[in-house]
Amino acid sequence: MFSGFMRNAHMAEHVDSADNALLLQVLKQVREELHHHRALLLESIDQGRSLERHVDMTLLVIGKQFEELKDDLELMIKSELMGLVGDFELRRPGS
Repeated sequence: MFSGFMRNAHMAEHVDSADNALLLQVLKQVREELHHHRALLLESIDQGRSLERHVDMTLLVIGKQFEELKDDLELMIKSELMGLVGDFELRRPGS
């Protein structure tokens, strides 16, 4: 009976050793995947920040272009109105 117990203990020790080796292998794979996912996340964050800077710069350029167009349009309208006012004054009887 005692020899059966020893045999079972030895088998349990062998199984525990195999289980531990498997667990260590799985843990190593999980750590590798975690490292890979972390690298992907950091890359995504960097790309998001880069895109944000690009969008900000693009919007700044567009805003400046709209300001220039607004100023140009304002000058065109004023010139046209002044020309119409001048024509009106020339055509007015008694001028």
